This record gives sequence, structure tokens and C-alpha cells, in this order.
Amino acid sequence: MSAQVASATVAVQQRSPLSEAQTGLWYAQRLSPAPATFNTAHVVWFEGALDLARFRAAADAAAAEAEALCLRVAEDEAGVPRQWLDPSHLPRVQVVDLSEQADPLHAAREAMQSDRLQPVDPGRDRLAQQRLFVLGPQRFAWYLRVHHLATDGYGMALFSARVCALYAGETTDALQPLRPVLDEDAQYRIGERRVADAGYWQAYMQDAAPAEGPGGGMTAARADALRLTETINAPLREQLLAAAQAMGQPWPDLLTALTAEYCRRVTASDAVTVGVPYMARLGSASARVPAMVMNVLPLRVAAAADETVASRVRDTARALVRGRRHGRYRGEQIRRDLGWGGQQHRLHGPLVNVQPFYRPLPWQGVTARLEVLCTGPVDDITFGFRGDALTSLALEIEANPQQYTPSAITAHGRRLLHFVSAALDVQARGGLLADVALCTPGEAQHWLHAVNATQHAVADVSLAALLNRQLADSPDATALVFEGEALSYAALEQRSRALALQLQARGVTRESRVVVALPRSLSLVIALVAVVRAGGAYLPVDLDHPDARLHRILASAQPQCVLAEAGDAQRFAGAPVLSPSQWATRSDVALPDSVQPGDAAYVIYTSGSTGEPKGVVVEHRAIVNRLEWMRSQYHIGPEARILQKTPATFDVSVWEFFLPLVSAATLVIASPGVHRDPQALTRLIVAERITTLHFVPSMLDAWLAVPDLRGLPLQQVFTSGEALDAGLRDRFHARVDAELHNLYGPTEASVDVSYWPASREDRSDPVPIGHPVWNTRLYVLDARLRALPAGVPGDLYLGGVQLARGYLGREDLTAERFFDDPHVAGGRLYRTGDRARWRDDGALEYLGRSDHQVKLRGLRIELGEIESVLRGLPGVARAEVLLRDQDPGMPARLVAYVSGDALDAGSLRSVLGTQLPAYMVPAAVVVVQAWPVTANGKLDRTALPLPDTRAAGRSAQTPTEQALAALFQQVLGLAAPAAADADFFALGGDSLSAVHLLLAIQQRW
Repeated sequence: MSAQVASATVAVQQRSPLSEAQTGLWYAQRLSPAPATFNTAHVVWFEGALDLARFRAAADAAAAEAEALCLRVAEDEAGVPRQWLDPSHLPRVQVVDLSEQADPLHAAREAMQSDRLQPVDPGRDRLAQQRLFVLGPQRFAWYLRVHHLATDGYGMALFSARVCALYAGETTDALQPLRPVLDEDAQYRIGERRVADAGYWQAYMQDAAPAEGPGGGMTAARADALRLTETINAPLREQLLAAAQAMGQPWPDLLTALTAEYCRRVTASDAVTVGVPYMARLGSASARVPAMVMNVLPLRVAAAADETVASRVRDTARALVRGRRHGRYRGEQIRRDLGWGGQQHRLHGPLVNVQPFYRPLPWQGVTARLEVLCTGPVDDITFGFRGDALTSLALEIEANPQQYTPSAITAHGRRLLHFVSAALDVQARGGLLADVALCTPGEAQHWLHAVNATQHAVADVSLAALLNRQLADSPDATALVFEGEALSYAALEQRSRALALQLQARGVTRESRVVVALPRSLSLVIALVAVVRAGGAYLPVDLDHPDARLHRILASAQPQCVLAEAGDAQRFAGAPVLSPSQWATRSDVALPDSVQPGDAAYVIYTSGSTGEPKGVVVEHRAIVNRLEWMRSQYHIGPEARILQKTPATFDVSVWEFFLPLVSAATLVIASPGVHRDPQALTRLIVAERITTLHFVPSMLDAWLAVPDLRGLPLQQVFTSGEALDAGLRDRFHARVDAELHNLYGPTEASVDVSYWPASREDRSDPVPIGHPVWNTRLYVLDARLRALPAGVPGDLYLGGVQLARGYLGREDLTAERFFDDPHVAGGRLYRTGDRARWRDDGALEYLGRSDHQVKLRGLRIELGEIESVLRGLPGVARAEVLLRDQDPGMPARLVAYVSGDALDAGSLRSVLGTQLPAYMVPAAVVVVQAWPVTANGKLDRTALPLPDTRAAGRSAQTPTEQALAALFQQVLGLAAPAAADADFFALGGDSLSAVHLLLAIQQRW
């Protein structure tokens, strides 16, 4: 028995407190749903004539020196964890002969896998296990599994090196005992140095936010992380060493700096905090002791303008040096000091772990190869580098399988090494860090071109030509239906031709603009068709808009004439008005078709960031591509009956108007106001046998509240205009037997540019906006217009035939949002202002507006993150969060609005406090029964009710008043029943909540 083992025997009854590092691990394991994650393991594969007796002697002797390997840990009577050495738990090597197995290698791997995934009870089980698997006459596998309470990665390397030395007959430089390490830790805990270290980290992290990694989630570590190992070739190692020498920096710090910047890029953040393991051995009693000593220090990395690669590396190296000076102070204690203890708030995101102390060991008479099997808990992702860079260096990635896929970590491995190499190239020429692209050349090719291989032959004709052909080909078919009146294609041709000739006589020609200010009716559709056939561009306006806005549009558009009812003529003073009563209905004169594909087809005005409306000019070629794609993609033909219910000022109306008319289908026009009454809309769907219609998700949500939606003739329902929530998709399929399709596109790109089948089988969350339509390009780019890979958020740009010409009369705005495509010669791009990211399968996920980010009390907050957490809570069907900073008498505050089943605002807020930083928890949660929408059907955030609304006025007296007051309260989410004389809209009501109120009244009475 060695002296150290004898010493351990004496010490077997001496129970000591855990070190600070061990204490954190102890409690983390106790709380972990997968305690096996705290196992670490590696295997050394031997080829050659290994001397078994000599190896066993060396391994056992080293195990006797490494006292921590025979530790046991348990709680005493007071519940305090204590540790002691137990010689009976000395991990002597076990020789397991598998050479007679059919597949010895497979059998060895199975045995190792089974052992390392087995949870270890530190008070009962051995913390360490050694096995030597005999695979053949000259093939062996030395397996070592150690619980993290016993040692860290540096200790594993020490132990392996000691076994190698003993095998070679070197008996000096033994591993040192554990006691001095524990004593050193105890002294540090009560010393002044710890106080100084705490002050340093408090100052360093004072304005930091909880970290996120590329995976984006908060999921517990799994027992078996995904692993990838990539050998770094000699040219890159040489490049790394040369660059480090040129900059006068240690190569591990250079590699840490570049990897940390990679982490910032893949999270698309201005700043990130990564974790950097610190071995804490230099000048310590633990220098030659396998023990759990290592710490993980936070390293903050932020983007800076005009920063060179060299300056970033120098700044990072300085931060690392300063951090190491205070590196004994535990990362988990820093987290507690920040007030994040007990909350799911991370101190750091990914780990960047450079381990230069791993060198190839000189095993006598055999070749050896180290394979790391697991290194402990992996909450998100670890980018590790193992080796001395002179003789070898490997990239090792470990990732949480609940947040990453094998293909994702393979892509990370390829991309990170390319990023490092590209950064070193840029550094060599003194370039900026921002010059380094994130994508590999192959990824750039894929995400710019392969996913956008949408070329499809479409006849280069105008919308007028498509209409003319169909009007001639289907004369007897029903073209339009409105309030019981039907119009055939022949009649539509006659009336639209007569009006088109009349318009031409008034000077309407190619590029002329004709304002159309009519309610939904046969006249509206006749007017639109006539303007297009006359060669003009129709410009719809909403008569509900104030006169001042209409006058601004008229002044901007300078229309040739206005098509409006005679009673509205005074609102268009200065412009000639042609009312339906003045329209010609017949003409025997042929209408020449001189319209060109590049002519303007329509102009739709949208709100501008400056408050001045801007007119989007869309050409015939663009809308023809959109209509022909939809007709083919969804098999729209003569049997289709398409409902037109969207206001003409909203671009979705364009396909509602014209898709049926270029497909020989029937266009059913909803009466004005019907789209606001879900029950009346449902009756219309049944009566007119509607097969196809569109909803903005907010309105779809309201419509699904109709009691009986069974047996509808619907075949296809399309949504666009807002993000389609996964819960709403599922609720649709639970109630309606029809296809659901999610479309995306801005007015500036001819209605829709992408599509996704949100089918009953779809489990996507979020629901993607999907893939590009014909002859369209979707790019997710960084600030330098470079491609971004899957999973990385970026700015969404659109290209292709469907792009609008620009903004009418606003060359400045056009140049700001439309510009040359740097990736396709002769192409144009449109900057959407939306954020998106690719999925691995090539589908696009919409992430919200780039301006959905706010600052509150100096802290940057992504409202989408809070909304995502809310949507994940039981019962929440939809969530929206606002920064309310304009409410009179109230400070700026976050307010969350939610809808769903059996929701309690106070409970929801409490749960948010467990999942979000305090500064991201909304000051109030308001439960709403209906979501307000604009005239275009999009969520109207400005109309969401104020929190803590109190009823004022005469209290309800009669049963009817009391019932209505209760319905007001229910629909608007008021704290109490409304007053009998309350104004529904003054209390926060709007068109959509009025729809819900109407439904509730209809159901009650």
C-alpha cells in the first residue's frame, strides 16, 4: 500500500467541507433533471504492443496518487455536504477482454456509453472508473470516467500524463495530495482577495444583461450532448501561430477573441457574454493535483465601428488577463451578486474553451489517440480547442441536443474554422474585423442562390392582356356576384370596355393615375378592370380617411380623374370626378391594347415613417407574375369562388380582385361592412359556396369565435399581413376543414413573395413565411449586405420581378429602400425593414420588425422575446408587448396584452418573473378578448387598452344594462363592468373588438 493510500485510510473518517467549486457543482447536480451530465469521460485508443501488466501498475499507481478520485460526498445531519477519502473507492483499472466479440469496437463503445450516461450518487458510487478494453492482440481502449466533483479537465490531463510517465518508468514528479488545495480554497473564502475580486466582477458586469447563446433557449443540459471533432490542419495552425507572434499575443487568447466574435455574429447581437474556462492552477497548490478547481469567467464582447482584427484581439487579451487576476471568484457567485440567483438567467452564453495544456503523450511502443467523450453539463454550446497548436490542435464542439441538431453543429464546425482563417487573412493586411464574413463561400452560394432558384417562365404580358384574354374566352361564365346580382364575363367585358374608352377620352393613357373611391360593389370591380384596360394605374383611397389625408394623396398623385359617387365629389375638389351614374355601359368601339408589361398597374399608398403617405407604384409585369404563380400553385380554375372582402387600399385586395378574373373563376364581392361581422360573413360563405378567401391573422382569430364552422364549402384559406401564430393555425384546423396557407410580402413587392403550407400536420413554431414564389429572391443579410446562414437573424431583402418600381414622386425614398442587388448582375433589391432567419430546410422564419426593439431605463429589450415566453405559457393563445411611454401621468413601462383560455394577469406576470430578467417583466399584463385592427386588418397597437382601466359614469341598473356592462368588461378586459353610459370605443374598443362584442350579443340574445 502506498504512503498516500495509507494516508487516505487515516483520513477516511475526516470529513471536510466542499470547496467553493465543488459546492456549486453539488447543488447543480441535485437540481439537475439529468445528473449524469456531471460525468466527464475520455478514451485513449492504443495501437501496438501495450504491456498490460506494466500499464495496470502505472494506472493503479497514478490513481493512488490522485486522491480526489476516491472521494465520497454526502450531506451531514445538518444538510451540509461533506467529503472524505474512501480507499475502497480507489479506481483501479479493470481489464475487460472484448477480443472474442463479433465487433469488439462496437462492444467497447456500448460499454463506455452505458457507463458515462449512468447517474453517479457521490455518497454511494465511485466518482471515478478506469477500464482497459482489450479489442485485439494490438488494439486497446483505455477508458476513464470521472465525476466533475472529483476533477476538472486539467486534472484529467494531469492524470493521463502521470500514467504515461509511470508506464515509461519515470517515478519522480508525483501527483500532489488534495488537502493543500482544500486549505487554499478555505483561506481564499475568508481573505481580502476575495472581496477585491468580487468588486472587480461587480464593476465589470454592472450593466450586463442575462446572456443568450446561438440556440436562443433556456433548456436543461442533457446527459448526452452532441459532439463534433474537427482536426485543424497544419496551414491554419501555422497561420494562427504566426499571427499571434506578429500581434505579440498568446495564440490561445487570439483564438478566444475570434471565437467570441463568431459567437456574437451568430447571435446577431451588438454584444454578447461568453464563458471562458479558467484552470486557476498557476501559482496554486493545485498545479499538480487532479481536483475540481476550474472556473468559468464571463467575457464581454461588443461590436465597435472601424475596429481592426488586431485591436479586437488586443482588447480581448487584456480583458482575459484582467479576468484571470480575479479568476478564483466563482462564476456562480458573480451570478448571485447580480441578483440572478434562483432565476433562469445565464451569466454567459456559449463556452469558448482553449486547452493548450493537452499535448500528445509519448506512450512507449504504441501509438495513442485521445477521444473526449463528455466534459460535463452543456447548457447551450461549447467551442473547444484542444492541443498545443505546434504538433496538433482540434476543434471540439459540444451542444445541447434540445437546442441544436447534428447538421447545425457540423455547420458551426465548418463555419467557425473558416471564420478564424478569414479573420487571420484580414488581420495580415491590417483590415477591419467587420470585413470578415460569417458565411463560408459554400453557405453564401446556398443562401443567396440555391434557395432562390425560382426561375419560371411567365409570359411577358400585361395584366390588361390577361384580363382581355379571359373576358373573351369565358363570355357566358359568371364573373361577379354582389348581393344577389350576377355579372357574366361578357357583361363585364362590355361595361369595363365602355368605361375604359370613356376614361381614355378624358385623357387616361399609359402611366395615368385614376383615383378609385368606391365602396365594395359591382361598380368598384368594373372601375378597376376599366382603368387597367384603359392603360392607367388605379389608385384606391379609403373614404373613411380624413379629408386632409385624401388631399395629400391627390396632391402627390396628380390623378387624371376620380371615380367616385356623386355625393363624394366635393371631397376631391380640383380633380374631375366621374360617378357611376355617368359611366357608359355599352360601346361598339374596339379597345386597343397598348399596355406594356413595364407600365404602372396600380398605386397603393401606405403610411410613411415621416407621417406623409407614400404611393407604391407596381407594374403589370410584377403583378402578372404574382397572379400566375398563385393560379398555378393552388390550382385556381373555373370552379373556384373567391371572396373579395379586403379593403381596396390593402394590397391583398389586388389578388382577390384579379385572380378569379384571370382564371375564369367567380369573384363574390362582400357587402360593405360584412367583413366586420363574423356571423354574417359565415352566412355569406355558405350561401355563395365560397371556396377561397383571405384573413389577416387578427381577423381569422375573431372569425374562429363563431360557434359553428362545420360543413363549410371552403377549400383554401390564406393568411398574410401579420405573423401567423402556431396556436392560431392549430385552432383553425380544429374547427375548419380546409387548407391553410401562410403568405408573406410587403406592398412594395406585389402582395406576396413567399408561401408556407400551414397544414394540419405542420408543427412549426414559429410558423414560417416559407419559400420564395416564382422569379423571386429572398435574402437574409448582415449590415454589409452579405449572406447569413441558417439560424442567424438578419435583415430581410427582396429581389426579383415582383419588386415595385418605387414610390411615386419620391426618388429620395425610392433610392433609400430600392437599390442594386450586389449578388445578381442587373438585379434590384428592396429593404423590407423586417428581421428573418433561414431554417435548415430552406424555409424562412419571420422575426418581426427591425424596430421592434426598445430601450427602457437604458436597457435594450427585444419585445419579441417577452412575447415568445408569454406564448409558451399554458392557456396563452396570443401575446403582444408594448413599451407605453406616452400615457399621461404614467412613467414609461412595458405592458403585455394576452388572449387565451382562463388567463389570470397576476399569475402570468409572476411566471414571467421566473423566466425573464426583472427589467423585461411587464409592469402590467392585460387580458383581452379581442385584438384591435387597422382598416387593413393588421394589429393596431395604438388601440390596445390602457392597463388598470376603471369604469366611470352611471352604473348599470336594468338586467339588460348589467348584461351589456359585463360584456363590455369581458370584451375590453376592464377591471370592472363598464358604466351604463360608457362609450365602447373610448374604453379602448375598436372595429375588431366591436366584432367580438357583436358576436357576444348575438349569442346572448
